[in-house]
Amino acid sequence: MKKVLCLLAVLSLIGCKSINDVREGKPDSVFKTSKSSDVVSECILYGWQGKSYIDGPMKAYLQPFPKGKTVYTENYIEV
Repeated sequence: MKKVLCLLAVLSLIGCKSINDVREGKPDSVFKTSKSSDVVSECILYGWQGKSYIDGPMKAYLQPFPKGKTVYTENYIEV
């Protein structure tokens, strides 16, 4: 039983990704606007926080980034 739990723990860590892993990939969509990055990032943040799932509202976060701001969700499902 301990071996199975260890194997599951290792496999779950292999699937983890960081925000830098997501940034290195190609974007799924690209949008352009004349609005500032502050306005756009806050709009996205509030929109994502308004989404609701079976286990409750989506948890979204805002982080400063050298070229603007990053809005992301838990486990970096959306960035």
